[in-house]
Amino acid sequence: MRTDGWWRSSLLIGALMGAFACDDAPQAPFVPDMGHGGAGGEGGMGGAGGMCEAHEVPCEDQSILALDLKDNVAEGEVRNTWDEANGWWVTEIDTTGGGFQPSESYVYMAFTEDGLMKGPISDEDAFVEEAWHISARRYVFRLNSGVGGPGCVTAGRTAPNTDFGALEATPEQVTFFEEEYMTDSCEVVPDGSGLPSPGTVLSTYWTYASCVQMTGNVYVIDLGDGRQVKFTVDQYYAAENQQTCNETGAVPMPSNSGQMKIRWAFLNP
Repeated sequence: MRTDGWWRSSLLIGALMGAFACDDAPQAPFVPDMGHGGAGGEGGMGGAGGMCEAHEVPCEDQSILALDLKDNVAEGEVRNTWDEANGWWVTEIDTTGGGFQPSESYVYMAFTEDGLMKGPISDEDAFVEEAWHISARRYVFRLNSGVGGPGCVTAGRTAPNTDFGALEATPEQVTFFEEEYMTDSCEVVPDGSGLPSPGTVLSTYWTYASCVQMTGNVYVIDLGDGRQVKFTVDQYYAAENQQTCNETGAVPMPSNSGQMKIRWAFLNP
């Protein structure tokens, strides 16, 4: 993977060292570490991936307009808690984006040994920055690949009813996809929900009738550097409201949306 980008500037490197912190784990710079196999794992390359060859992102101008992308950095916080008993990270992400009509960029993050770390990246920066892995705003997740970014981060959904806790290595039947939510003619591919959102690789983590209900789908995300993580989304609303939405198809008001909670862990090589 190229190591240019924002850390090429010594000033920005200094900012990174102080900016990337998680609440329940030590600080760490937001630079993917090729020499680790995942939290609690042994050193060495994980997964079956290889080095990423960056690409120029197509449909940049059209994506900015269609997805209402911004040139500022999102203020939303990212909080990580290591669940020692289960061996996975629980990460809470403020994906409010400034409100129902977003005024901020997506939150851009990278999977590290110390949690899912937020980077100082705007939507427009993300078209040329390779170090981020995943971004989120409101209920939409985007990966750094294809039309989403210059990287090689792909993902695939595991079989229905996959036991997240029991998943330790990537199942052979998982097929990986890069982001393809723009057509060759640079038009948005909708997610099919009826809402104005793109059909991203991870969009099947939820379904929609009158609220955002969790499907419980489990994904494997390939980081493009030899490492892979298992990933699932538990909530978009505050916990009690999400449970009501899941059970009844309706959400109380105020819904406290944009309170994303995910679970994830590095998989064995």
